[in-house]
Amino acid sequence: MTVRLSHARMLALVAGGVAAAALAIAVAVTTSASAATAASCKGTGFTFTVLHNDQSGGVILPAGKYSVSSPNLGCTTASHFFTTFLNKYNHAIPGWKGKAIAKGWGTYTKNNSNTQFTVKWSKAKRPSQSGGCGTSALKISLGRANATAGTIFYPLKFVNMSSKSCTLSGYPGVSAVTSSGKQIGNAAKRISSKFRTVTVAPGKQQSASIGIVETGNFTPSRCKPVTAAGLKVFPPNQSRAVTLKKRFSTCSSKASTSLNVRPIK
Repeated sequence: MTVRLSHARMLALVAGGVAAAALAIAVAVTTSASAATAASCKGTGFTFTVLHNDQSGGVILPAGKYSVSSPNLGCTTASHFFTTFLNKYNHAIPGWKGKAIAKGWGTYTKNNSNTQFTVKWSKAKRPSQSGGCGTSALKISLGRANATAGTIFYPLKFVNMSSKSCTLSGYPGVSAVTSSGKQIGNAAKRISSKFRTVTVAPGKQQSASIGIVETGNFTPSRCKPVTAAGLKVFPPNQSRAVTLKKRFSTCSSKASTSLNVRPIK
């Protein structure tokens, strides 16, 4: 049964060390007994406590502490979504797709977009290599450029460095970053394309495709071009990223998107 928490109860739950911003979002969202606090940012992610065994969007969520990360959402925004999903939706979530990676570990993606966030239980176990290729099992690199009118395309290579076959399916997450790892502008736009799950044998590779659009194609005031220091890459359905060194001009404004990505094929 869903238990609606009063304002006083919410204050009691978040007392003792939760940042003011987290308190604001926790109080703003009516929370169930399953979602305790919309906690604070820590590095590239933040923590969230689920009080009771739960599920949402097809992802099984045992009680415990979770890390929540996203390539393109702020902490309070992702916190709001996770709290709402726990409170309202055990199964399908309107406008979003939940994808389970393992027990207590899943990614939520907004339909027809690259907006997503990943939740991971502190006791979650990494899927076996017979399943999806984990970031630690992959060597990721850019191949030789192939320029077309206004856009330079690069194969984004994923080499399986483990001793067992694993699978890749869908789109990697890609964004431009500064030398300190801060995201610049929008994450890469997904170019709609059919894809299938592919098996990658040990030592073999599969590729996606990254397009870097020349910033001169955009209105300067809407693009606000800057020089990026690298590309942050999340393999498909993974919450851990790697950063590839690459200097290029990119749009820093949210009004224009100068990166695009095609799926693993």
